[in-house]
Amino acid sequence: MYVLFRARRLLGSVPALIALVLIALGIQSQTLKVEPVYDESAVELALVEPEPEVVPPPVVEQAPPPPVIEDEEAEPAPPPPP
Repeated sequence: MYVLFRARRLLGSVPALIALVLIALGIQSQTLKVEPVYDESAVELALVEPEPEVVPPPVVEQAPPPPVIEDEEAEPAPPPPP
């Protein structure tokens, strides 16, 4: 009995220590199990054959008609005044 009387403060702190241990265990977060999930639609899009490019037909431009000179001695228009 004498030993219990002398250790009463130590024995009184045992419930507090147990509570502290339980709180510490409860606070710890559980590890998450991470599993990779792949989006298959992106893989399917990457594997699809691209459509062939449609080459438009070339546009043929007509050359402008040659200038018509009515008079052999025609002079060009004078430059505008400065």
